[in-house]
Amino acid sequence: MTMIQSHTSLWWQLGLAEVSRIGVVIGATAPGLRAIAKKSAPIGIALTGLVIALCENSTLAQIIPDASLGAESSTVTPKVSVNDFAADLIEGGAIRDSNLFHSFQEFNVQDGQRVYFSNPMGIENILSRVTGNNLSQILGTLGVDGQANLFFINPNGVVFGANAQLDIAGSLLVSTAESFAFEDGGFFSATNPQAPPLLTINLTPGLQYRTNQPRAITNQANLSVGDNLTLSGGAINSTGLLAAPKGKVRVEAVAGDAQIQNLTAQTAIVSATGNLSLQGNLTSSADPILRAIGDVSINNYEGASLHILAGGKVDLGSVEITGAATGNAGTDFIAEDITLSDGTTIVAIDGSSQPTLDVRAGMAPAAVGVPLENAGTPEVINPENPVLSTRTSADITVDSISINAPEGIVLLTNQYQADTSLPGGTITVDELHTDDNFGNFEGNAGEVFIDSRSGLSITDEIDASSASGNSGDITLIAQDLISLDNSLIISNLLGSGQGGDIKIQTGSLSGVEGSQIVASTEGEGN
Repeated sequence: MTMIQSHTSLWWQLGLAEVSRIGVVIGATAPGLRAIAKKSAPIGIALTGLVIALCENSTLAQIIPDASLGAESSTVTPKVSVNDFAADLIEGGAIRDSNLFHSFQEFNVQDGQRVYFSNPMGIENILSRVTGNNLSQILGTLGVDGQANLFFINPNGVVFGANAQLDIAGSLLVSTAESFAFEDGGFFSATNPQAPPLLTINLTPGLQYRTNQPRAITNQANLSVGDNLTLSGGAINSTGLLAAPKGKVRVEAVAGDAQIQNLTAQTAIVSATGNLSLQGNLTSSADPILRAIGDVSINNYEGASLHILAGGKVDLGSVEITGAATGNAGTDFIAEDITLSDGTTIVAIDGSSQPTLDVRAGMAPAAVGVPLENAGTPEVINPENPVLSTRTSADITVDSISINAPEGIVLLTNQYQADTSLPGGTITVDELHTDDNFGNFEGNAGEVFIDSRSGLSITDEIDASSASGNSGDITLIAQDLISLDNSLIISNLLGSGQGGDIKIQTGSLSGVEGSQIVASTEGEGN
């Protein structure tokens, strides 16, 4: 039985129960009314109107507060003007310091419906749970009538339909976790629905997963918020847009795959215990981090420094790094020194100080860092026995990379904390540019480091040349064959700066169709 069918049945059950109850009242207070009704059209019309009125109010049955908060239970008031349009307004709830708690048996927003949480003065966070057995469908508008952040958990799953909209000036967290967890050890649980703690709570909550297979979150809409947007569930499938232009988008698939069509944010943090796929466009200005124990694939990326840590293979389409991180990544950043497999080359990774593409494939699962722990709030507490997808290989495949800013760095490696049990390990690069001509900037060209546990194949060019500064170094390491197919590897100095070096370490080198390796100085520099 589908969710829609389930709710349709619920409406009819409620309607019939109300009509039956009203029928008893009428029969008790007006004997013989049933017989009169057979002869009287007006009474028949009145009864019909009563049924119609019940049907008109059936949407309220989609948001059903439970009784777990006692006298502090939530209430739903229909047809309240919010931002000049009629909406269903959720009020009541349990106030603890600057936090407001709501608890629902059912929570759904119908297509065309507008549902808002009231934001009393002094409330900064609104925490809501669903204690029933059905997933939540958000098909219309979900909002907060104020500036508060909204935290929403339903362990049964959450679906955002194609027409869903958000009207939230603050942050939104949606999760299929079972509980909000607080640093003092307290919980606000959807599966063990007690009243919220009585102590003063001024902490942003974490999430507690206890089931072996947390439910998924599905999004078909364009979801945008004023601050941060977080989706955390067993698996995440978003065919719409996830947007936080002034904040952070965090996507956490704690027991499955993360599949995302389009994502735009100041900072993007995506993690998956399975595979991670960005099928459309990813845009970020503040050091995005993608982590997956499985395979990672990205179609198009444009923005600040990008980090990819994968337990499996990595497939990249077009990647354009426009500069170092410019926004506030908070505690979500990577800064470390990485020693390549030759034992002597050290690569300093810090996307906040220089434009960086940092790609690591074939890593040992424990080294990937999924689920993200202590990486800012909200924190995900490890689920028990997460489901891990099958990793296919340790390969890295790149269509196009460009660093369009001076002094960039590109690292492609499957040698970092490697899982040697994985097959493959070939790195294939079509086109890679850190040069100022392609990037249309003035200054020093970027550096390139490629470290392969198997072979390395270059099918077009790697260019670290400069006409206005220093040309960049290119370091290529492969345990097996380095293959050049009609390819050019070049670090050319055209100005008065310092020329770059090309360092190659390999078991064998093969070049066909006029391939070239060029490190030259054509200007006044060295």
